[in-house]
Amino acid sequence: MAKLYMVTVRWVKTPANPKLIDEALTPIALDWIRFHAWTWLLWTEKSPDQITNTIRLRLKPEDHLLVMPIAPDAYEGWALPWVWDWIRPKMEELKRH
Repeated sequence: MAKLYMVTVRWVKTPANPKLIDEALTPIALDWIRFHAWTWLLWTEKSPDQITNTIRLRLKPEDHLLVMPIAPDAYEGWALPWVWDWIRPKMEELKRH
């Protein structure tokens, strides 16, 4: 079953290049969006370990990476409509399971 994760990178040694993460997520994701240059929302059947291991190959050891699941009953914020249009169906699917 797919889950929704927040993926955040803190660029320390690797020059900030969000496309590196885009490229890493594409083969492991069912769907994803880049919220900004440091944060992605990832819809995948992969585990946090698998996500982390895939992304770490693109980063230097000094860079930081955080992969966290998003709970279907606890989300709120202020974002553009396209972000909410992407999130809502996934949250509804999570609630059904």
